[in-house]
Amino acid sequence: MDAKIENIRAYLARVIFWRMLELSRRTVRRKVVQALYELEFQPDGIDRIINEQTKALSTADFNFFRQLITGIQQERKAVDHIISKYLKSGWTIERISTTERSILRLAVYELVYQKEAPPKVIINEAVELAKQFGDLHSRRFINGVLGKLIRETSERDNEKN
Repeated sequence: MDAKIENIRAYLARVIFWRMLELSRRTVRRKVVQALYELEFQPDGIDRIINEQTKALSTADFNFFRQLITGIQQERKAVDHIISKYLKSGWTIERISTTERSILRLAVYELVYQKEAPPKVIINEAVELAKQFGDLHSRRFINGVLGKLIRETSERDNEKN
């Protein structure tokens, strides 16, 4: 009986740990989207924006934030090109609202360059951010663009195998 209780305790500890990590990552992603949004209007203010967005973050969260924001800024042209490939005909990256563009940049960067979280988690996080910051159509738009990207990359991966 004691071994069974210990197994349950260990399982619950893992669940709590991963849930806390998930909530922490969600907070960081929200702050990254806010920073990307602000950078659209103040591109020279990156140091100030990072300092403002990371005041209350733990060291691990700060490092994750820094990794995301730096990576997105470094790969911005490539990320924007990827996003553009999955937009409806006649749409351009500039036509997307600043909020949706920021969310898509984060999600595409994580999907293509980081690959730490499963695609479903990244898409779900992006849709949740769209619910929080966008309008009624944002979540469907974000889900549609990211869904096309995932389907195409999955098909390519299946063809390679």
